Amino acid sequence: MGANAEQPGERLLFPHPGDRAQNLEDAIAAFQQALTVRTQTAMPVEWAGTMMNLANAYFSRIRGDRAQNLEDAIAAYQQALTVRTQTALPVEWAQTLNNLATAYYSRIRGDRAQNLEDAIAAYQQALTVRTQAAMPVDWATTMTNLANAPTVTASVGIGRRTSRTPLPPTSKPSPS
Repeated sequence: MGANAEQPGERLLFPHPGDRAQNLEDAIAAFQQALTVRTQTAMPVEWAGTMMNLANAYFSRIRGDRAQNLEDAIAAYQQALTVRTQTALPVEWAQTLNNLATAYYSRIRGDRAQNLEDAIAAYQQALTVRTQAAMPVDWATTMTNLANAPTVTASVGIGRRTSRTPLPPTSKPSPS
């Protein structure tokens, strides 16, 4: 194939080159369709991965109400965690918690202080698996996200920053 040749599946992945909003809408629709076959009962691990992808798409969604998109992302991450448990799938569990924390941090609805506390708790849980020794890059990402949270929590009146208090996210949710 030449340098300008279309790669197999490229049109399916990005049917609207340059139109990120439409591509996200198409992705959401595709994930929802996949969930009609990839059910929690029939294919739990695949279902959870698809829920994670759906959550990431909602998190990044451009169209629609931003607050509702974040609520949809949070709900999908929480659903994925019913299968992606610390015992069964520890790495995926930690990844999902990191993404859930980022969604809580970005959350518009609800009490801002509680949303930040929820983000901090989820980052801290993720760090029980994402250790410096076992997963140094993921550990550094989560630590940076956690480190940013205390700065924000102080500005909304949640205690004071300590070495154990987390900060806001610096990265987008990671793909499943």
